[in-house]
Amino acid sequence: MMTLFWYASFIIILISPLKADNCVEVKGQLILVIFEDELDVRQCSQRVFGSHSNRSWYRSDGKTLISMDQNSRVHQYREMLWFAPAAEEDTGYYYCIERNSTHCHKERFTINILKKNPGTCHNEQNDYRQRLPLGPGGFIVCPHLDIFKDENNNLPKVQWYKCFLNRIPNLTKTNPSTEVSRLNISKVQSKHYLYPFICSVKNNVGEVSAYIALIPPVPNYKIYLIAGFITLTLVITFSMIIYKIFKVEIVLLYRDSCHPYFLKKVSDGKLYDAYILYPKNFGEGSTYTSDIFVLKILPEVLENQCGYNLFIYGRDDLVGEDAIRVTNESVMKSRRLIIVLAGESSSYNWLGNTSEQQIAMYNALVQDGIKIILVELEKIKSYENMPESIKYLKQKYGVIQWSGDFMEETPSAKTKFWKCVRYHMPAQRHWSSSPREPLALDSVLNYKKKQHIAL
Repeated sequence: MMTLFWYASFIIILISPLKADNCVEVKGQLILVIFEDELDVRQCSQRVFGSHSNRSWYRSDGKTLISMDQNSRVHQYREMLWFAPAAEEDTGYYYCIERNSTHCHKERFTINILKKNPGTCHNEQNDYRQRLPLGPGGFIVCPHLDIFKDENNNLPKVQWYKCFLNRIPNLTKTNPSTEVSRLNISKVQSKHYLYPFICSVKNNVGEVSAYIALIPPVPNYKIYLIAGFITLTLVITFSMIIYKIFKVEIVLLYRDSCHPYFLKKVSDGKLYDAYILYPKNFGEGSTYTSDIFVLKILPEVLENQCGYNLFIYGRDDLVGEDAIRVTNESVMKSRRLIIVLAGESSSYNWLGNTSEQQIAMYNALVQDGIKIILVELEKIKSYENMPESIKYLKQKYGVIQWSGDFMEETPSAKTKFWKCVRYHMPAQRHWSSSPREPLALDSVLNYKKKQHIAL
């Protein structure tokens, strides 16, 4: 029983739209007369199915839908049929079809487009007859004005003409003024581009008509291109300035945010992030400062706080190993070479005096894949007495200069100096799993004495 019920429901649903397409046609022979080359608008009769129905216009076959494109000469707009303007070939049948969800109503209109005859100002077939009683008072109306209301529901302006019904017809304006000849549009709107303006002049000799159509202005793309180019230039310039000022912070932020990505990169075969080359003179003075910096401060920041792996000769080599072999292999396995300059007098005296310095500098200048970081612990006013290799490296890589007293400050990777060092260091590929314990001041002195005794 339920199967029969659902089957019947399906049949009803299937048949409903078929009934909607089966229109009831009204066989009216209403003839509407229009003059050619004139704007005319026609609307359907009163609604049959109420305000919830929709109406569409079709051509004589009842199947070809009239275009909704307002640029088309014959089109449908606001459920009305527009001829803009009418042409003689438009003569024929037109159907106004009204539909709702279940019913359809078709009304046929016969529209006859009349050809204008020179020397006449009217045609009886197109007359709209109105009665005006004799005596004072009375008026006649211009029909079908509602269809010309704009979006603000305002009626158009109307100008009346008088046609003299005699053998020599003439058409005169009811209020003649020099204003029969000028069209003023105080403000051009989008609706003014839809239809042409018709200027018609008639007298006893004949009739002349002219059409004026407003063409939308061509966009001035040149202005947009110039504005876009200026905007793009300003954005690029501003971005370059911002990057130049904050490039260290931007690069470090990028590295920190993309740290998991670097973990997945293929190893480059390097074992150390940096090889530390610094003065190892065993006299008093500025060399003591460089020892504290290299053996205590540098490991605390770069290894313990940033996760880098450093090689410091004397700390990371084994007792009894060949110094030349260890230095050469360690430099080649390092991604950076950090050269610490402690001062003018102490810096150039030690450079090139030992095999470690010679091998490290050779690899820095000859080997590919290793970059140099020059660090000044004290302000060096002139590099004139420096070796040519140091001058070349300074010109190529620049110098990071320490400011302040690191002996009294707690080392932090977030300070400006260490941010610059980290900027020149490679992106971290690993975090140190076993942080090194930095040497205390006494341990640094003892370590230096042991090195001196060993040598």
